[in-house]
Parts: sequence; C-alpha cells; structure tokens
Amino acid sequence: MQHCMRIGPTVLDKVRAGVQFLTVAGLLILGVATDGTAQAAGPAKAGSPATATAAAPSPLGTVPGPAAGDGPPPKISLSADVTGFASYGNTSERRLGTLLSVARGDRVWEMDATAIGTYSDVETPTTPYTVNRRSGSLLLAVDHRPFDDWSPFAWAKAEGSLEYRIALRSQVALGLKRVLYRTPAADSLLSESVALSLAIIREETRATASALANPDFSVWRWSARLRTRRKVTRGMELLADLYYRPLVAEVSRYTLEASGTATFPLATTVGLVVRWRHLYDSEATLRGARSNSDGTINVGLRLEFARR
Repeated sequence: MQHCMRIGPTVLDKVRAGVQFLTVAGLLILGVATDGTAQAAGPAKAGSPATATAAAPSPLGTVPGPAAGDGPPPKISLSADVTGFASYGNTSERRLGTLLSVARGDRVWEMDATAIGTYSDVETPTTPYTVNRRSGSLLLAVDHRPFDDWSPFAWAKAEGSLEYRIALRSQVALGLKRVLYRTPAADSLLSESVALSLAIIREETRATASALANPDFSVWRWSARLRTRRKVTRGMELLADLYYRPLVAEVSRYTLEASGTATFPLATTVGLVVRWRHLYDSEATLRGARSNSDGTINVGLRLEFARR
C-alpha cells in the first residue's frame, strides 16, 4: 500500500504533462493545417494530376512517386480510444487503457501527437489492491512528403513504466521511410501499404528507485520498423508493426516490439478497436522486472472526428 500511495502523484503529474503536451501539439498542428489549407484551396479540374489514379496496384519495389498535385487534401483528425478489463472472485483485477491522438496530414507534411496510458491493479483474499501495471508515453512525430516512395521523418518520445522499472525514458529519432508496396490511391475505400523505416535514436533512461541495476544511462540506438496497413472499408482498418531497436555499439542489448491494431466501424464516429502488443526488453530483468517479455491485449471503443 505504501507503494501505491507513493506513485499517486507521479500518475497525476504525467496526466497533467500529457494534457499540456497534447494542447501545445494540437495548436501547432491546427496552425500548420490552416496555412496548408489556405495555400491548397481551390477545386481540382477534371483530368488534372490531382484527380488521376491508376487502375491496378503497383508491383513490389516499382511504385512511382506521386506527382505534385497527388494525394488527399489536408486532413485534421482527433481520435480517442478507451479500453477496460475487470475480473472478480479469487483474484480481482481492474485495468484501464487510453489513447488520445491529434493528427494533421497532406501530401507535404504529416504530423501526429499521441498520448497512451495503461493502469492496472490487482487484489487477492490475502492482499489489498496493489498496482501491478502503470505505463504512459507521449509521442510527437513529423513525416515529410508521406505519400512519396522515400520520405524523411523525425519523432520525439517520453515514456515511463512501473513494470519495466523505468521512471523516464526519452528518445529523439531521425530516419528515412521507404514504401515497398501500396495501392495507387492512398485514400481509397480499399487500400494497403507496406513500408520499411530505418532511424538513428538518441536515448536517455532513468530507472525507478526499486531498479536493481542500470539506474541511469544514455545510449545511441538504430532501429528498423516494418509496417503494413490495410484499409478494408471506410472505417475498417488493419495495422501491424514489427519494431527492432538495438544499441549501435552492442546489438545484444535491444528491444523488440510486435503490435497489431484492428478497427471496425459501429457508427459514423464510433468504432470497435482491438489492440495487441508484445514487447521484449533484453535488460528488463537486470532492472528488477520479473520478465524481459510483456504483452497486452485490449478491446474497447474508438471515437474519431476528422475535418478536411
């Protein structure tokens, strides 16, 4: 119980920081969107490059880059996911997961601010409720010319995890994305894409007071990410990620993350979301975690609003 009381202010501080982060990021994204919309105003004429699409998918590795007028018009979207789980009886457990995202994208810039949080506690007949999972992350990402075959990107991320004994991990990355395959119309009712991203990451980690080793360290990592996305219908989408992040100087120290998300429309702005995530951290047990592997499966609702 002392442990639960100690982490309470930390949770509130992270919530306040997340709200401030998303507020600033949202204002920046909305400001850029307003400028981009003003510059891109005006209907496209019939037969212009902005309205031309190919009739068949391009083969792997031979996708032509979009012309200057291709790609969907600027789009601003706000989405919120809420997932929950509860059990009772011999063991009582409560789990809550949240995700809030603000994004703005067009053919030149794509920006996204995302906050993710997970909380869980458990009670048994012999022990009171004890927090066994608490993690949160804040991410700000920028992608230049996202509809091109080659596109540079950058992102910054801050995260913390009780179960992995991480008080704060901050990362800044710069990389390049290559689209290996995609259907011609990036915003059609039926579209799919496969992309490979390579990046260099600067990481600083501060472990919790209960960690057994590696209290603080700064490292350089490189990363490789393979992402597949398939939009089956408007509102129904499948997304899968495989993310490998080793140290530059020592590849035996790494994290490997596999994740998948499926969304199914229930109404105009409401959908069912199923999210799976598995993370392997080669140094988690050195910090005092029970295992190097950790996974979650969450089912919940998504509210999404978009404006073009």
